[in-house]
Formats: sequence, structure tokens, C-alpha cells
Amino acid sequence: MRRRMLVLALLLVSTATACGAGVEGESRNLPASPGTGSAPPFVPAPPAPPAPTGGFGPMHVAPEHEQASASVTSPGSSGAACWAKPALTEYALTKASGTPFSVATAADGSVWFSDPGTMSIGRLDSSGAVTRYPLPAGRKPGPLAVGVDGSVWFGTNGPAVGHLTPSGELTGFAVPTSEGPIHGPGPTPPGPFVAGPDGAMWFVEMAGDNVGRITPDGEVTEYGLPSRDRMHANPESIALGSDGAIWFSEPLLTRMGRIDVHSHAITEFPIPPMGAVAPADVTAGADGAVWFDGGQIGRMATNGDFREYPLPWQGQYAPTSLTSGPDGRLWMIDTRNGKTLRMTLTGAVSELPPVADPKGLYGAFGLQAMAGGPDAVWFAEGSLNRIGRYACEAAGH
Repeated sequence: MRRRMLVLALLLVSTATACGAGVEGESRNLPASPGTGSAPPFVPAPPAPPAPTGGFGPMHVAPEHEQASASVTSPGSSGAACWAKPALTEYALTKASGTPFSVATAADGSVWFSDPGTMSIGRLDSSGAVTRYPLPAGRKPGPLAVGVDGSVWFGTNGPAVGHLTPSGELTGFAVPTSEGPIHGPGPTPPGPFVAGPDGAMWFVEMAGDNVGRITPDGEVTEYGLPSRDRMHANPESIALGSDGAIWFSEPLLTRMGRIDVHSHAITEFPIPPMGAVAPADVTAGADGAVWFDGGQIGRMATNGDFREYPLPWQGQYAPTSLTSGPDGRLWMIDTRNGKTLRMTLTGAVSELPPVADPKGLYGAFGLQAMAGGPDAVWFAEGSLNRIGRYACEAAGH
């Protein structure tokens, strides 16, 4: 997902550059020579403030509260057939300039989200109540995850790993800016994250070709990938496997990686050459295997055995943000058509109705991210400042 967001950002920059350059024959708004007109003198824009670096805090953040407007856009079925047609509720956030990006579910059924548009971390429950925590100036939040104690860990520029408690205690821990010899997209925010069985949070560093580990007190350790001295691996996503190890994707090398949380030994599993899956987003399936998207859907057992599941109507779907749902199926976003797809663990794929897109934006940005929780599946709609929820019970019922 971060790779796709990076491409979109580059496209926006190139578009702005082209528009500013003009085309042959267009008039340009240049400063007038003395006595030739009444155009105001040219005043250059002030330089942008330097991006913050390193860590920050600790500090206490006073939470802000708002009420999202909940709209049940699909009532769904009831009773035992509920998950055959789950209810869809969308929550319109009220803070201006909001662009919810990453979502992470909590044990109490709520969802946490990062909002780079408002430089904040937020929590939303099914009633629509939002608690928002503003970040220090210039700190734009990226991927986030909820730890076993209910606190939130997130990546931000610096690069740094942020830690936020529900009471508002906030600290940012600096992460080294190491990069592989074939440079990636620069010092991108660390993440995604996953809670490990050793009490630490684990994350990937896409630009540095590292897997990172941060303890509850903020000690950061980085583990370089074995191939980082030869080519860029671009580790993109991470999950806790049923074997107690941390699994991560390496899409540019078409590999899955595994790191032992005790010995820290890294093993890489190449995807067979005939496979059409370059693993991107990773999730732990209900069957004990690790599943991932990347063109098609791939399954890897903890011994490295691989199987590919082609999606029907090949080329018509653009699956991303694969996650395990409370119904035991795999959920994913189809960014090409603004739909949610589900797949059983035997490969049967079904569609849920398209998510309404009144501004016609899904062709460019799509739905942002998805996360399965104990009783619902949540997703972000960054371009529309909304968060969606699939569940067996509609909001307000």
C-alpha cells in the first residue's frame, strides 16, 4: 500500500510541475518592468520549514472529541446469514482536511486510524464517537498498529516510531535512516507494525531493507535483510505467523521472509518463477498459513510451501490490503472498482456491492486500507474523509 501511495504522490508532484511550466504560446504571469503596467512586484514564496528529524517527547496530548455522522449504506442480512451479506456503515469524519490512511482494530471493537491530513491519530467506536490526538508540528503519521496493552504504535517522518497511550501520553523514538545500496524512496516512515510474542512491536523499513523491533521502553533494533547488499527488496508488510515468527513480504525480490523472534535468524522463501504473485500486503489466515496479495492471492505454509489462488476475471481486480475477517474469510480492497472482495480459504471469491463514491475519486485513490477485528472489518476512505465498517449489526441497531 505505501508503495502505491508513493507512486500517487509522485504523480501529483509531476502534474503540478507540468501545470506550473505552462505550454508553448501561453502567457506567463511574470513581474512587470517599471512603467509597463500595474502588476504587483514578484515576491518569492518563503522556504518551507525543514522536515523534523529524530524522535520527540515525551509529552501529554490533550485529546479532542468529535462525533462522526454514521450512515448505514447497506443494511445487510440478519441472524445466521449475517456474514453472507454484512451491514455496511460509513462514518463521515468532521475535522476539515481529514484523510484517514491506516486503520487498526482494538480488542474492544473500536478502530484506531492515522490521519496525515490533520496530523493526528484518532479512535472511532461504532457509535461514531471520535477521540483525536494531535501530533507535534510536522509529524505526519503513517501505518499504525495496536499493541497487546491497547496502546498505539505508528510510523512517522523523522524517521521515528510513535507510541501513544489512550490517556494521551505520546513519545517518538528515532529510527536510523539506513538505506540499501540501491536506494529506495528515501527515509519513509517505518511500518507497518505487528505485535510480537516477545512483548515487542515489529515493523518493516521499506527504504532501508530492514526489519525493525522496538521494545515497550523504546529501544530500537534493526535487522538487515540478507540480500540488501545486492539489490533492493522493498519490504512492505508484516504479520505474526502461527509458528510464533514474524513474516514479511519482499515484493521487488518476489519473496517472503521470516525472522525468528528469539534467535533473530532470517529465512527467505522465493516465490516459484511460474507464480504471478509479488507479495505485498500480508495477513495470518485462520488456517495457520500466511496469505498475501500482489496481483493474485498467495498462500505460504510455515514450512515455506507455496500455493497461488488466481482471482476470477484476471486483470479486472486490483486487490490490496488483504486481511483476515471475523468470518474466517480473507477480505481485500479492489481499488480498481471501489469494491470489497472476500475469499474463502479454498479460493472461492465473492464481491460485496461497490462502496458509493459521490466524488468520483476511487479511480485515482481507491479505498485506502482495511483491517479485520473481533467482530467487524474496518476500512479507510481517505479521499472522502470517511471510515467504513462491515459487521453483522448496523450502527445504531
